[in-house]
Amino acid sequence: MDVKKGTKIDPSEVKNLDRSKMAVLIQKPAEPEVEGQALYQDAVQCPWCGAIGWAWIDTDTWLWVTCGNCGYAFQV
Repeated sequence: MDVKKGTKIDPSEVKNLDRSKMAVLIQKPAEPEVEGQALYQDAVQCPWCGAIGWAWIDTDTWLWVTCGNCGYAFQV
């Protein structure tokens, strides 16, 4: 399994990020409700705590991720 490693975002910059562009890293993959859309899940590693989980990835919408384990923000 290929795991995408995230890039840290400075905590002081997080307050200025658009929350509508945020994805959340979760520990187990969710079942997709709709097939055939550009949105997909991928394994991602948090650069802050090292947790590996799943995030819905959509390059047109999500610009950053919040780790569901440690709460820090990063980019994929």
